[in-house]
Amino acid sequence: MAERQTRRIVLYGMTSGMREGLLGLRGILLAAMLGPSAFGVWTLFRIASRYLGIPEFAVRGGLEFEASRAAAQSDETSERKLGRVAVGFLGLLYAPAGAVLLVLSFLVGDPQVRLVLRVLGLSILAERLWFYGLAFLRSTGSLGRFAKVEVSGAGLHLILATVFAVKWGLPGAFGGFILASILSLTLLRPSVPLMPSFSSSLLRGMLRIGTPLGLTTALTLGLQTVDRLVVAALGGIELLGYYAFAGSIAGAAASGVLVVRTVVFPDVYRHAGTVGGARATRRLIEDTIAPFVLVYGALLGLASFAIGPLIQLFVPEYVDVVLPARLLIFAGATTGLSGLASIGLVAVARQRVLPQLAAVAFGFNLVASAWLLHAGFGLTAIA
Repeated sequence: MAERQTRRIVLYGMTSGMREGLLGLRGILLAAMLGPSAFGVWTLFRIASRYLGIPEFAVRGGLEFEASRAAAQSDETSERKLGRVAVGFLGLLYAPAGAVLLVLSFLVGDPQVRLVLRVLGLSILAERLWFYGLAFLRSTGSLGRFAKVEVSGAGLHLILATVFAVKWGLPGAFGGFILASILSLTLLRPSVPLMPSFSSSLLRGMLRIGTPLGLTTALTLGLQTVDRLVVAALGGIELLGYYAFAGSIAGAAASGVLVVRTVVFPDVYRHAGTVGGARATRRLIEDTIAPFVLVYGALLGLASFAIGPLIQLFVPEYVDVVLPARLLIFAGATTGLSGLASIGLVAVARQRVLPQLAAVAFGFNLVASAWLLHAGFGLTAIA
């Protein structure tokens, strides 16, 4: 069991590493082409789109649990019915939200805010459906298909955003993002149901499980981004651009843990239904979390030493944020590990404690970041 899981983690990890490499390259290229100020606007857009996705987190968490259980029983009909209900929920929520954002864009005077609102309005539904599709593929065990779709979608975003940015700058990067978000949905068919359906009982079941997870994810998102928002509010968009470049390194560190979570969570949820949540969680800790932490910590240490020369070589204008980038590597990995550990709490039906833990961490990050920047300690202290 453990050997088979390790092989799956390694194989999927290579594919996921390629995806993260493509998205990381997009960030580096955009940071270099746009400069810190425009890259700061891009960062605010990405943060805003993630916050708008909070309602989708709730249905996604429930879908992962319910679809994993249906897949364990080889019940493809139930899997696809759950997927269509999730699509119906997202359509009812995000189609009107997109329209509202477009209307708001005509009412604001700031050209940068107007641009961000329009891009959000045009891309929000497609982006949330994309993440739903990935969750469906993960949950139903289609790991090979999931990996191919992930990499193809990342390639689309890299090519379109950077090529358009070369020609039209920040508006071009946004245009490439919109087009890539829409085209990515074609990669999901036919494996993922994209036609909407409605069932109050199925939706309630998904939300009952997923709402605490969604709230936790929202608070974790706040934990990951509140320091950036504080930097933008107190230090300005250009300083945010520098800090966001350092923060993009943390995303790569967290992705390594996400690889493991993607591979193991369907098995944990299936085992919870057969052998009980306690035994499934113990197996998760002994076979996955403990050995992974020992190996991953050493790899992160090596990576933290390597990024300094790489930044100086390829993007020397950001050399001042090498130290914050090194520190944020470990912050990203810790965030990823909390997501991996939360699988065990779901398996034993203790997911309601997660929002409380995330709220404490969020509050500390908010207060500490604001005080440190206000006191003049700089980006390294915030990191």
